[in-house]
Amino acid sequence: MTESRRTSPWLKIFGIGCGAVMLAIVVGAGLLLWNWQSVMGMYHRARTTMTDLTQVQTAVQDKYGGSVNVTANRRSGVEGSILGITLTNPSFIDKLNPDGADARRKALEVAAVARASLSPGETYDHYEIVFSRVRDSSSTTSTYRIEPGDLPPLKTDKP
Repeated sequence: MTESRRTSPWLKIFGIGCGAVMLAIVVGAGLLLWNWQSVMGMYHRARTTMTDLTQVQTAVQDKYGGSVNVTANRRSGVEGSILGITLTNPSFIDKLNPDGADARRKALEVAAVARASLSPGETYDHYEIVFSRVRDSSSTTSTYRIEPGDLPPLKTDKP
Protein backbone atom coordinates (compact mmCIF):
# COMPACT_ATOMS: atom_id res chain seq x y z
CA MET A 1 0.00 0.00 0.00
CA THR A 2 1.06 3.42 -0.81
CA GLU A 3 0.75 6.11 1.74
CA SER A 4 -0.20 9.52 0.49
CA ARG A 5 1.35 12.45 2.28
CA ARG A 6 -0.74 15.47 2.93
CA THR A 7 0.82 18.86 2.62
CA SER A 8 0.26 21.20 5.52
CA PRO A 9 -2.16 24.08 4.73
CA TRP A 10 0.36 26.53 6.20
CA LEU A 11 2.98 25.39 3.71
CA LYS A 12 0.54 26.03 0.84
CA ILE A 13 -0.28 29.52 2.20
CA PHE A 14 3.41 30.28 2.61
CA GLY A 15 4.11 29.18 -0.97
CA ILE A 16 1.28 31.31 -2.36
CA GLY A 17 2.48 34.32 -0.32
CA CYS A 18 6.06 33.96 -1.57
CA GLY A 19 4.81 33.68 -5.12
CA ALA A 20 2.74 36.87 -4.73
CA VAL A 21 5.73 38.76 -3.30
CA MET A 22 7.95 37.57 -6.16
CA LEU A 23 5.31 38.65 -8.70
CA ALA A 24 5.12 42.11 -7.09
CA ILE A 25 8.93 42.44 -7.22
CA VAL A 26 9.03 41.47 -10.89
CA VAL A 27 6.21 43.88 -11.79
CA GLY A 28 7.89 46.70 -9.79
CA ALA A 29 11.23 46.07 -11.50
CA GLY A 30 9.51 46.09 -14.88
CA LEU A 31 7.81 49.41 -14.16
CA LEU A 32 11.11 50.88 -12.98
CA LEU A 33 12.89 49.77 -16.15
CA TRP A 34 10.00 51.01 -18.30
CA ASN A 35 10.29 54.49 -16.73
CA TRP A 36 14.08 54.55 -16.28
CA GLN A 37 14.66 57.81 -18.19
CA SER A 38 12.02 59.59 -16.15
CA VAL A 39 13.40 58.23 -12.88
CA MET A 40 16.93 59.29 -13.79
CA GLY A 41 15.68 62.76 -14.80
CA MET A 42 13.99 63.21 -11.41
CA TYR A 43 17.12 61.99 -9.65
CA HIS A 44 19.32 64.42 -11.60
CA ARG A 45 16.99 67.38 -10.87
CA ALA A 46 16.86 66.50 -7.17
CA ARG A 47 20.65 66.18 -6.97
CA THR A 48 21.14 69.52 -8.78
CA THR A 49 18.64 71.23 -6.48
CA MET A 50 20.37 69.89 -3.36
CA THR A 51 23.77 71.01 -4.67
CA ASP A 52 22.40 74.48 -5.45
CA LEU A 53 20.77 74.83 -2.03
CA THR A 54 24.04 73.88 -0.35
CA GLN A 55 25.96 76.39 -2.49
CA VAL A 56 23.46 79.15 -1.69
CA GLN A 57 23.56 78.37 2.03
CA THR A 58 27.37 78.43 2.08
CA ALA A 59 27.63 81.66 0.07
CA VAL A 60 25.07 83.52 2.20
CA GLN A 61 26.47 82.23 5.48
CA ASP A 62 30.05 83.10 4.50
CA LYS A 63 29.02 86.64 3.60
CA TYR A 64 26.56 87.47 6.40
CA GLY A 65 27.18 85.01 9.25
CA GLY A 66 24.47 83.84 11.59
CA SER A 67 22.37 80.81 10.83
CA VAL A 68 21.08 80.30 7.28
CA ASN A 69 18.21 78.06 6.19
CA VAL A 70 17.52 77.62 2.47
CA THR A 71 14.46 76.01 0.87
CA ALA A 72 13.16 75.51 -2.64
CA ASN A 73 9.43 75.08 -2.96
CA ARG A 74 6.19 75.79 -4.76
CA ARG A 75 3.02 77.16 -3.22
CA SER A 76 -0.53 77.02 -4.41
CA GLY A 77 -1.57 80.40 -5.70
CA VAL A 78 2.01 81.34 -6.61
CA GLU A 79 3.16 80.56 -10.12
CA GLY A 80 6.68 79.18 -10.37
CA SER A 81 9.38 78.15 -7.93
CA ILE A 82 10.40 80.00 -4.78
CA LEU A 83 13.88 80.13 -3.27
CA GLY A 84 13.43 80.87 0.41
CA ILE A 85 16.33 82.08 2.53
CA THR A 86 16.05 82.67 6.27
CA LEU A 87 18.92 84.45 7.99
CA THR A 88 18.80 84.20 11.79
CA ASN A 89 20.96 86.71 13.66
CA PRO A 90 23.15 87.75 10.70
CA SER A 91 25.98 90.18 11.41
CA PHE A 92 23.99 93.22 10.18
CA ILE A 93 20.71 92.55 12.03
CA ASP A 94 21.29 95.03 14.88
CA LYS A 95 21.94 97.91 12.46
CA LEU A 96 18.87 97.17 10.32
CA ASN A 97 15.54 98.94 10.56
CA PRO A 98 13.08 96.24 9.38
CA ASP A 99 10.58 98.85 8.18
CA GLY A 100 13.13 100.98 6.35
CA ALA A 101 14.38 101.02 2.79
CA ASP A 102 17.78 99.77 3.94
CA ALA A 103 16.22 96.41 4.94
CA ARG A 104 14.71 95.97 1.46
CA ARG A 105 18.08 96.84 -0.12
CA LYS A 106 19.79 94.27 2.12
CA ALA A 107 17.19 91.66 1.09
CA LEU A 108 17.89 92.48 -2.58
CA GLU A 109 21.60 92.06 -1.88
CA VAL A 110 21.04 88.66 -0.22
CA ALA A 111 18.88 87.51 -3.15
CA ALA A 112 21.58 88.63 -5.61
CA VAL A 113 24.25 86.68 -3.68
CA ALA A 114 21.96 83.62 -3.70
CA ARG A 115 21.26 83.90 -7.44
CA ALA A 116 24.96 84.31 -8.22
CA SER A 117 25.80 81.11 -6.32
CA LEU A 118 23.34 78.96 -8.29
CA SER A 119 24.59 76.60 -10.99
CA PRO A 120 24.68 78.13 -14.49
CA GLY A 121 21.24 77.99 -16.06
CA GLU A 122 19.42 77.44 -12.75
CA THR A 123 16.85 80.09 -11.88
CA TYR A 124 13.98 80.66 -9.48
CA ASP A 125 10.82 82.60 -10.27
CA HIS A 126 10.63 84.23 -6.84
CA TYR A 127 12.91 84.89 -3.87
CA GLU A 128 11.69 85.09 -0.30
CA ILE A 129 14.19 86.57 2.15
CA VAL A 130 13.48 86.42 5.89
CA PHE A 131 15.56 88.25 8.48
CA SER A 132 15.08 86.85 11.96
CA ARG A 133 16.41 88.36 15.17
CA VAL A 134 16.38 85.98 18.15
CA ARG A 135 17.35 87.30 21.56
CA ASP A 136 16.71 85.41 24.79
CA SER A 137 13.00 84.59 24.71
CA SER A 138 11.91 87.07 22.03
CA SER A 139 12.16 87.03 18.28
CA THR A 140 11.20 89.28 15.39
CA THR A 141 11.07 88.45 11.71
CA SER A 142 10.80 90.51 8.54
CA THR A 143 9.91 88.92 5.20
CA TYR A 144 10.73 90.36 1.79
CA ARG A 145 9.45 88.96 -1.50
CA ILE A 146 11.71 89.69 -4.44
CA GLU A 147 11.19 89.09 -8.13
CA PRO A 148 14.16 88.32 -10.41
CA GLY A 149 13.50 91.55 -12.34
CA ASP A 150 14.22 93.51 -9.14
CA LEU A 151 17.75 92.10 -8.96
CA PRO A 152 20.77 93.69 -10.63
CA PRO A 153 22.01 91.96 -13.79
CA LEU A 154 24.35 89.02 -13.30
CA LYS A 155 28.01 89.82 -13.79
CA THR A 156 29.50 87.73 -16.55
CA ASP A 157 33.15 86.91 -16.98
CA LYS A 158 33.69 88.29 -20.47
CA PRO A 159 37.27 89.10 -21.49
